[in-house]
Parts: sequence; C-alpha cells; structure tokens
Amino acid sequence: MSLFLISLILSLPNALVLWLLNNFNYLDALTGIIIYILGLFLLIPVLYRPYRQLVAIKDFLIRINTKEVYETPKIDSLPYSILLRSGLDNASKMVRTQFEVSQKITTELNILLDKIPMPIIQINSERKVVRQNSSAIELIGEASLGRDLVIALRNPEVIREVDRVIKTKNNSQIALKLGEDIPRNYLCYIICSQNKESLSAILLVFNDITDLIKGEKMRSDFVANASHEIRTPLAVLLGCLETLSGPAKDDKEASERFLKIAADETNRMVSLLDDLLSLSEIEVNQHLVPTEETDIVLGIRRAINGLESHFTLHNKEVEINLDVSNEISTVIADDSELQLVWRNLILNAVKYGDGKVDISVKLEKESLGGKQNITFVRVDVVDYGVLPTPVLS
Repeated sequence: MSLFLISLILSLPNALVLWLLNNFNYLDALTGIIIYILGLFLLIPVLYRPYRQLVAIKDFLIRINTKEVYETPKIDSLPYSILLRSGLDNASKMVRTQFEVSQKITTELNILLDKIPMPIIQINSERKVVRQNSSAIELIGEASLGRDLVIALRNPEVIREVDRVIKTKNNSQIALKLGEDIPRNYLCYIICSQNKESLSAILLVFNDITDLIKGEKMRSDFVANASHEIRTPLAVLLGCLETLSGPAKDDKEASERFLKIAADETNRMVSLLDDLLSLSEIEVNQHLVPTEETDIVLGIRRAINGLESHFTLHNKEVEINLDVSNEISTVIADDSELQLVWRNLILNAVKYGDGKVDISVKLEKESLGGKQNITFVRVDVVDYGVLPTPVLS
C-alpha cells in the first residue's frame, strides 16, 4: 500500500504538466494544482509513519552497537515487515545474551581479583585506572578509579616504565617503595595484552618483597656473625696449639691450662654448629605438620638426664625439680625438636639462675579463636636468679 501511494505521488507532477500543455486553461490548471496540494497534505500522515519506523530501526541498531539493548521497535508499515521484525528480534536476543555473559564474567573477575592478596591495577592505553582490587584500594585509595595513574601512584620511575610499556608493548618490571608511614618494598610487574595492534588493557601487579629483603639481610648478617663466632674459637685453638708445641711444651701446668682453654673453645664451636644445624633443620621442616605422638614428660626427663654429664663436667651444683600432672598424655609433636626446646630452656635457667630449676607440666583449657574448651599442655621452666639490671643508654 505504501509503495503504491509513493508511486502515485511521484507520477502526479508529470501528469499535471502534460495536462496543462494539452489543455491550456488557467481555471482547470489552477484546479488541478489545488487538488495536487490537497493530496500531498492527505498523504503526509500516511508517509510519516513508515519514516518514523525507519528512524526507530536506525536508533535500535545504534543501541545494539553500544550494548544498550532495548525492546525491538514496532514495524508494520514497511515492506517485508514480518521478516525484518524477526531479524531484529534475533539480533536483540543474541546481543542481550552476550551482554549478560559479559556482565557475569566481569562480576566473577572482580570477585576473583579481590581474593588475590597482591594489589592489582588495570589501566588503559590512556593510562586511566579502569579496575583495581581491594588490596590496590588499600594501597592507593578508591578515589583513583577513572583517574590518571600519575595522580593515583606518585612514583615517576613507575610512570616512565608504564609509558615505555604502552609505547613498546613489551612487559616489564620495576622495584619500588610505597607507603609514607611504614614504607614497603614492592616488585611491580607491568603486563600488557598480547594484541599488538590495539593495546586496551595493562595490568600492574605489586608483589610485596619487604619480608624477603629483610630475610636476606638477616641471613647475610647471621652468616657474618656466625663466621666471626667460629673464627674466634679457631684463633684461640690455634694459639693454644702453638703455645703447647712451643714455650709450654714441657710445662705440665701450662699444658693443662691451655688444654682446658682449647676444650672450652671446642665445646663452644660444637654448640654453635649444633645451633646452625638445628636452625637449618627447622627451616627445612617448618612447613611439615607433625604426625607422630610423643610423650612430653618422658622427653623432659631424657633432656634432664642428658644434661647431668654437662653440669658435672662444668662442676655446677644443679637441682632440677619436675612436677607433673597425673592426667598428662601424649601429644602430636616432633620429639627431636622438643628435645632442643627442653635443653635450651633448662640450660638458660641454670645459666641465669642460682642452680635451682623448677619444671611443671600440666593441662589447661582455654578459649582460642572462638572455640570453647581447647585443651593444651603447659610447661613452665622457672629459675630463681636475679634479674639483670637494665642498661640505660
């Protein structure tokens, strides 16, 4: 119907011109023109409806392209309107499904990012902050979203490295310090997408290496101190050997004195090496959970019996009293590591006390971590020495 009306309108001017040429009558010509104009006014509402539906289809296609999916426009005044409406409905459903899947993936991605303990920041090629997890919010603040990275992260070295990654499209990493009150050391990984033509996503992943740096420094200091502690008794032993093989070769009294010094320094080195081996074993097994049962009381008695010869050798008068609760049972623990604990505690109690040590072993119950009636074994090693006087600097 619409095509017929359009064809009729387009043919009327030609018919009118021919009629005027064949019948040159002003009154008839004027009448024909008036009739033509009236016909145009009557046809405008008929033509306006198809035009508005074409505009609605155009707006609908634009909204689909921008992922703003709305209802399919009504189409009933255009050719093949049924097929056209069906095609628009299918396109709308496909875009709506893809949009819902995209929204779900984005939501799950944000949840997963928040579960990662490392701060993660996503920026675009214009260096604007697009996404950040909860750890990154704690690091640079929530107000950084949508702003330039240079405002959120005031570190010129990182900004220069980010600009270099945007320009070269190659991943990079840089070490930096962040935090005003308590500075922390981070290793920042700058990772860009693999699409070399369009760089739309860049991730900044901050790995906190503060504890690692501190651990390396402590290890270095420990090795230096241990080397010094070993070098000192070795120098004393060397001096004793030189003296015994030289001036004190035939002096029995001097030989006995220097032999005692050599024995003391040897014991000192043995003790230091035992500590080093114990520390190494603890580091190796620190992630292993004990599975064997051990008798705490029997282990303490073995430690006391093993130290009796040590106290006798050093001519120390030691009195060790062991008070054990009747309900003590076995526990899940590493017996060898507990032996080191008991020996160290008893040796320190004897060293800083007056020779009397009281050891009590009993069961206690306490609420820990929201759990009620947690039963554990408590071991107290008590000495009766005088507390050292603090030194004021």
